[in-house]
Order: sequence, then structure tokens, then C-alpha cells
Amino acid sequence: MSRQQDVDLAQHAKTMLTNPAYIDAYARYEAKIIERMRLLDPKDTEMLQTLQRHLVSLSVVRKNMEIMVGDGAEAKEKIDFEARTLAQRAKSALRRIA
Repeated sequence: MSRQQDVDLAQHAKTMLTNPAYIDAYARYEAKIIERMRLLDPKDTEMLQTLQRHLVSLSVVRKNMEIMVGDGAEAKEKIDFEARTLAQRAKSALRRIA
């Protein structure tokens, strides 16, 4: 994946992470899982494990999106650095020619 693709992906992830609809959906789903766990028959260990996996998966997805945002910020810094370096080299080359 190119650096620009990393930046684009990060922007999409950031949009989702800050979108009120996404935030609400995430919180509702998490609350629903926790409520089902609370009401669950303690003997139903299979369902408890399933619900626990859902909670873990939910947090893993969110964490991966946060990582994408960080990776995109890092890629943007590298793109900006390369652009500044290229501009400086071009200026130096023009001064030598003039």
C-alpha cells in the first residue's frame, strides 16, 4: 500500500471514529452485549464465551481503526517531509544554475 493510500484509509477511519452515528452504534452494541451477559443463565458458559468474543472483537476493530489513523498520520508526515526535501533540492539546483 502506498503512503497516500495509508493517508486516505486513515482519513476514512478517522471519519468513522468521530462520526456520531458510528459512536452511538458502537456504544449501543456494546451495551446490548453487556446486558445479555448480565441476564444470561450462569450455566450457559457457551453463550457467555460467545458474548465475550463479541466484546473482544468489538474492541479489536476499534483499536485497529485507531492504528490506521496513526499510520496515516505517520504516512502524511513522510509525504510532507519528502515534498519539503524535494522543494529544497529544487531551490538549490536553481540557485546553482542562476
